[in-house]
Order: sequence, then structure tokens, then C-alpha cells
Amino acid sequence: MLYNEVLQFYYELYLNQQAQLNAGSQQVMRSLEQLTIVGRDKKEVPFPLPWKKIPLYFRRAAINAAIAAGKSYLARDRQWKQTEKFTASVTFYKGMYKRLNEKSVELKVWDGEAWRWLHCRLSGNTFSPTEECLSPSVILKGEQVELHVPVREEVPDGRKAKERIADGENIAAVQFTNRDRLAVLCVMDSEGEQKTVRFIKGGAEYAHLCRKVQETLERSQKATGNQTGGRSNQKYWMKLKYLNEYYSHKFSREIVEYCVEHQASVLVLPVYSEDYSKYVMKASGNWSALHLSNQIREKLKYKAWKAGIVVLETDAAGVSSQCAVCGKQIRKKDAEFVCPEGHSGNRYLNAAINLGRKCLKSFGKQVG
Repeated sequence: MLYNEVLQFYYELYLNQQAQLNAGSQQVMRSLEQLTIVGRDKKEVPFPLPWKKIPLYFRRAAINAAIAAGKSYLARDRQWKQTEKFTASVTFYKGMYKRLNEKSVELKVWDGEAWRWLHCRLSGNTFSPTEECLSPSVILKGEQVELHVPVREEVPDGRKAKERIADGENIAAVQFTNRDRLAVLCVMDSEGEQKTVRFIKGGAEYAHLCRKVQETLERSQKATGNQTGGRSNQKYWMKLKYLNEYYSHKFSREIVEYCVEHQASVLVLPVYSEDYSKYVMKASGNWSALHLSNQIREKLKYKAWKAGIVVLETDAAGVSSQCAVCGKQIRKKDAEFVCPEGHSGNRYLNAAINLGRKCLKSFGKQVG
């Protein structure tokens, strides 16, 4: 509460003074401090901070958040009303936390009267020995308190995609589906020739488990007068969330491991059109295998980078309608395709090959 009150104070001050604060964020932060904090010269300031004993890094975290929120408000044409109340998470910078490990952390907190060190027990993910923990954030989710800890880790290969493709390394392209085999992963050489294929299975299992939870949720909502919230229904929404998290981690990990196994240093993901996202994704449902691809995609980006693989996103327009062998328009029937020249096969694999070749062509490669 204190953090958000300090944030609100600096947010309003920034918007009122922004005409005189057209500089970089660091200089703006310094200017806001000079307007609110009495310096060594003991001179009065025009807008004294209403609270006493606000720690330096606590205050600066709030100022940075206020500047970001203020710039966002000024940049939005549609946001005609300023933010009246913040519920931001608190980032604990240097001096605000200590003794962070997998089991506990000590946080400097305000109890309403004084700043005290609070010993907090932790559970959840573990840290890798190669990871450097950065400043944690405390996030309130209902009655649950989560500590989010960003980490820094050295990756085995920091080269850009252009260098990898120029060096003739393998690439892998992914096509997502709404079937049991929810993703097709095709590994190709730098000339666009198919080397190996992996169908990621489990879409039917995920959709089935989500459907069972939804059916239970619907019965629970009817029993409580069709209320969408409340504790009685919250546990079912959390089950859906955990299923989404578990399977998106599982499938993204399978994709990355297959890329590593077959030495693919570039992973190509499809970028769908606005109409596809609006109609096809929406029609598939929030708990479908196809909709799960959004979470798989997000997790792939950091997991692949951690494994030394660069993730690229390529426009998927046309990849599903042309034959990967001859380039003619194809006819689709269920999961298969046929082209006028007699070529046939799995249409999702065909799309993945076209996607990979389209990416290679964007780097000036001559493909087959």
C-alpha cells in the first residue's frame, strides 16, 4: 500500500511537471527527487514527500514505475483519464532484501510504524547454479503472495540468426494445430531440405483434462447461482491455469530438446494474420490445443535462448496453401493435402517446411 501511494504521488507530480522534465529517465528521476527530497543544503523543496524515512531504492523503484506509467498515459490517445489508484508490484532493489536463497529471503518492509526486516519462507522453483539472481518483486495474487526473481545466465551461443544461417547450420520450423499432434517440428538444413520431423503429441489429453474441469466448474456455478467468482469456483479456475502452465512447459521443453538433439540453432515460429488470431483462435476456445500454442510460444522464446537457440518469427501467410515440392495450390482434406502434380502428405508438415524455407529466403538463401 505504501509503495503504491508513493508511486501515485510521483505519477501525479510527473504529469504536472512533465513540460519541464523532457529528458532521459535517469535525469527525470533526479529532477523529481530534487523537487521532493531535501538535500544536504537543507533548502526547502516545492513538493515535499508526505512520508518520512522512505528508503532510497524503495523510493526510486516507485519513481521509475511512475515515470513509465506517466509516459504511457501521455502516449495513449484513447486514455483520457489518469490512473486514480495503482496496484503495482514492489521491486526490492539493493538494501531492501538480503540472504535470498531457495528456501527463504529477508525483506525490508513497512509495518505502519517502522521499517523492519521480515524473514519469509519460500517454496516453488529452484535456482540453477549458473544463474545470477537479480532484484526480486513481491506480487499479490488475491490471498497468495509470490516472489518473482529474475535471473541472468550466460548462454552457450550468442551469435545472431544471420551468422548461424550463413554458417550453414540447421534450422527448425514449427506449425501449430488443434489436434492431438498439436505441433509439427521440421528440422531442415541451410538449403531448406528436410532432415527429420517430430510430431508433438498430447493436444487431445490437454483438451480432455481442461474439458473435465470446465464441466465441474459449470456444475459448481449452477449450484452457486451462476456466480463466476467466489472461493468455491476459484479452485477450478486455478486448475485450468495449472494445466495450461504444465502442458505449455512440457511441450515447449520437448521442442527445445529435439532442436538440441538434431543441432538446429535457429527455431522459426509462425506469425499469423489478424483475422486468423481473431476468428480461428477464438473459435478453437480458450482451453484448446491451438490456443495453448500462445503459451508454448512464450516459453519457447526463453527456453530456446537458454539452450543457445535463436527464435525467429516469420509471417505464415501462404505457407498452408502451397505445395512444398512444386509450389502449386493444394487441396486440404482433414490433416492431409493433395496438389495438382500428385504430391500429397501431412498438410501441417507441408506448412512447416514452407515456413522454414520462407525464413531462409528472407536471409537471401537459395532454397529448393
